[in-house]
Amino acid sequence: MIGMPIKNRYRFHSEIPIYFTQFANFVQDMEAKLAGTNLLADQTRSDIISKITEMSSYLNVIKMIMESKKHYEDLGISIDEVLIKLETFK
Repeated sequence: MIGMPIKNRYRFHSEIPIYFTQFANFVQDMEAKLAGTNLLADQTRSDIISKITEMSSYLNVIKMIMESKKHYEDLGISIDEVLIKLETFK
């Protein structure tokens, strides 16, 4: 379809802020849980922190790409790719 790239960009730009917010809320919750409990093994705690750091880096790259391009330019990333990465993270 001719209009698919436009539709995909619109979907990306309208949905991605929701996922940024959800992830930020998740990070706050996890930081509170990690600070509030000593029941986790050091390895488990470091695994959680490294996964959060990896996902934060990924989302920061997306933010940088978005800032460097106009809304009508193709980002090279689809919202479906971001959703797959978020699902893998969970």
